[in-house]
Amino acid sequence: RRVLGRGSEGTVFEAVHRFTGQRHAVKVATSQIPSDADWKRVRLLREARALGQVRHPNIVSITDAGVAEGFPFVAMELLEGRSLEALLVTRGRFAVVDAVGAALQVCDALAAAHAVGVLHRDVKPGNIIVVREGDGVERVKLVDFGTSKPTDPGAEKMTAPGMLVGTPSYMAPEQLLAQEVDERVDIYAVGAMLFECLTGAVPYEGAYPKVLMAACSPEAPPSVRLVRPQIEVALERTISRALAKKHTDRFAT
Repeated sequence: RRVLGRGSEGTVFEAVHRFTGQRHAVKVATSQIPSDADWKRVRLLREARALGQVRHPNIVSITDAGVAEGFPFVAMELLEGRSLEALLVTRGRFAVVDAVGAALQVCDALAAAHAVGVLHRDVKPGNIIVVREGDGVERVKLVDFGTSKPTDPGAEKMTAPGMLVGTPSYMAPEQLLAQEVDERVDIYAVGAMLFECLTGAVPYEGAYPKVLMAACSPEAPPSVRLVRPQIEVALERTISRALAKKHTDRFAT
């Protein structure tokens, strides 16, 4: 029907299934793959494999995937809503109850992904869509598992050693340093996202070098109560622990 968005690796279309009449979002890779042997290394199909393992109301649903005429594609439910990133642009920051409500749903989604051995590695407001479903309930949906990683040590590695994956402002220190990561990088990202939803700014702003220096410094993470003193101490402590610079100091789940 129409183009919904374009990126460096592909284009997302709104499409209608010719037999069922259902609308879908179909993401198609920009370039063809040389041979069938290379499909496992395509980010788009890695996303399909991850989504195929996780079924959860707070995670976008996959309906099909494959390679057509050499071009990898993934078909997903069509989400009609706005990203947290877009909402932050218009609102500046959220009411505490709305920010915490969204974060709890993202935590539920990540718990489901982690339970089947999938790390997201790029949790951020731009990858969280707020939709109003048929039952009238407003729900957040976690999208874009293209940078996901299996936790199974025997799984094939999709990124080369030392390769940086993610968005710097939401990346844990060990992720910024391209070290081995576990579920706690996603927990750090939720802390950064919640910090931004409450204050209107990420904990550490700037390009990669500046964020790296700040996130890896010995100083404690910034406090949300410096911006919004009315926030409860318990919530401040929760966010600070999620943003702990040593992964062993963060929540384990």
